[in-house]
This record gives sequence, structure tokens and C-alpha cells, in this order.
Amino acid sequence: MNVNISERTKDVLRTLIQMYLLTGEPVSSRSLAHRLPLGLSPASIRNIMANLEDLGYLHHSHTSAGRMPTDQAYRFYVDDLKALPSLPRSYLRQINRLYEEKSRELTEVLNTASCILSQLSQQLGIVLASTPPDEVYRHITFVRLRPGTVLGIFVTEAGAVYRRQLQLDADLCQEKLNTIANYLNEEFVGYTLSKLRDELLAKMRLEKAQYDALMQRAIELCELVFAEDEKETGAEVYVEGILNFMEQPEFRANIEKMRLLLSTFEERGLVLKLIERCLQVEGVCVTIGSENDLSEMQDCAIITRAYTHGSQVRGVLGILGSKRLLYPRMISLVDYTASVVSNVLSGAVPHNLAS
Repeated sequence: MNVNISERTKDVLRTLIQMYLLTGEPVSSRSLAHRLPLGLSPASIRNIMANLEDLGYLHHSHTSAGRMPTDQAYRFYVDDLKALPSLPRSYLRQINRLYEEKSRELTEVLNTASCILSQLSQQLGIVLASTPPDEVYRHITFVRLRPGTVLGIFVTEAGAVYRRQLQLDADLCQEKLNTIANYLNEEFVGYTLSKLRDELLAKMRLEKAQYDALMQRAIELCELVFAEDEKETGAEVYVEGILNFMEQPEFRANIEKMRLLLSTFEERGLVLKLIERCLQVEGVCVTIGSENDLSEMQDCAIITRAYTHGSQVRGVLGILGSKRLLYPRMISLVDYTASVVSNVLSGAVPHNLAS
């Protein structure tokens, strides 16, 4: 924020933002005068608000005398936070449920995390799980869905499960798919993903005549699995709470805006692009409105944090919602959830769960 702006002006802006976040209604000078402990008259507050509008921190509609914060104001508010509030015990109990997932697959932990984030924020809960090249392969299964279409289920030693729907140029019965999977599981179990990929590429470079028809199919199926994996950056995305998002008044009142947003969420690559850059940010990352690269997300805010396994970053989790978020609580929510997921992946035992 402009260093020449007085602390009194900053107090007016902070209070206006807090009021708008709670109500979603434009804030008038009279209502601000009742909330501010500064003894300012509505006329003085109107002058301050007009100055803030000239500086780009506030705007107003023609139908209301009240003011609303801009993206620039939200950025000031987030950057100005001195301390984050403690989460309610009810929140802590829900998040600590993740420790109960320790004996389950990684996918169960991450799916539960996205559900909890959605429930507690009443926005979208999003988890991005990346696949490190040094993760160890454990098992693969192929399931025939219909003629020419196979579901590949790929499991790593850490318990991550990745599913790929594969389109084949010829139909394979389930018995042949089982035989192919058995071969791969016997031949490559214990390999890292990068080593497995290199081995398969080496086999693909050899003359196909060296292999029988079934072996050729095995190599082709794995080629499809890894082609999909490369195309989708080796990551899985868990998204929960579309209905929560649709209920936000900012989007419910604009059907076309909602349609564009929903179509964006269906584009897996766009969601990945939206949150992958947060992998490079230390701590909680807050992206507001016009700071988003995607034009469809100009009315949204995203709060994310990376989670780890030991010292290695394994993915990103967070919430995506309207810009009218209760930022202090939502930042605390994302921060704590990322810590718990990191502990679960590392096998840490909590000392004291909220009861």
C-alpha cells in the first residue's frame, strides 16, 4: 500500500474490507462510522473513501452509495495480516480425521483432504498430487471397460493410485489383460518410475519381431499409460465442492459466469496450470482475482500450500472460491491442513488431537 497513506486511512480500509467480507453488501460511510473507534464523522469517512477509490482500492456501483474493495484492496488486506487466528476446535477435529487415513492408500488421504477443505470453507477443496520420478512402482492392473477401452490402474510403493483410461486400436479380453499385468508386475516391481520408463522405452526401440503378440500388447499398453502420464504432467487432481461454489451469490446471480467457471474445472489441464505454480512458493500462497493467469478466474481467489513427504514436496492443496473469502481463517485452514497431510505422509504420530 502507498506509504504516504495514513494509518487512519488504512484502518478505514481494513474495516470496510472486513464488513464487506461478512455481508457481501457495499459499505456506506454511515455504517463505517458505527464500526470505527476513531470518532470520525460520516462526512470525513466519505472523503477518505473517495481518496481510496481514486487510488484504486475501492469501487462502487451506480446503484449504491456504498463502496466495495478491489483486488488491490484485498491484496493489501492479505499482506497486512499480522497474525492468523486459531482454528475452532470443530475444524481441528475434522482435519485431524486425516490421521485415521494412515493405514489407507495415499489417494484416500488426499481425497479426504479435499472433502474436508470443501466442507470447512464452503468453497472448492483442491488437492494436486505430483508423481516424483524416483517413486517406486508396485503394481499395475488393466480392466476392460468396453471394446477397445481399458482402464489402467497404476499403484506406487507409497500407496498412490493413478488411473488412466486407454483407447486401443484392437480389443483385448480381460484374460489377456490379466496376463499382461502379471508379466509387468513380475518383471518391473521395485523399479522407480524413471527406471521403468527407461526400460520400456528401450524395449520399444527393439524390433517388434523379437516379441510375441502378447508382449507387443504389453509394451503398447505401457506406452499409452506413460504417454497419458506425460501429457498430464504426472499429477492427479482431487476437486470437491462444486455445489458449494455454485451457491456463492457472486456466481449464482450470473449464469454465464458460472457456466464458464464450471467448464474450466472440467479442463484438467487448466486446473493444473492454475495451481502448479504454487509448488514453487514457500508457505501459503494467496492469488486474488486479476492475479490469476486465467481470465475465467478473475472473480476468484485461490489459497494454497505445498505438502511434503519428509523433505520432498509431494503436491499442493488449498481452496478456490470467490474473492469474498474470510482470508485469515481460510489461510489458517489451508496452512494447518497442509501440515497434517505432511505429517500423515511422513508417518508422524500427533501428540494431542483436538477432542
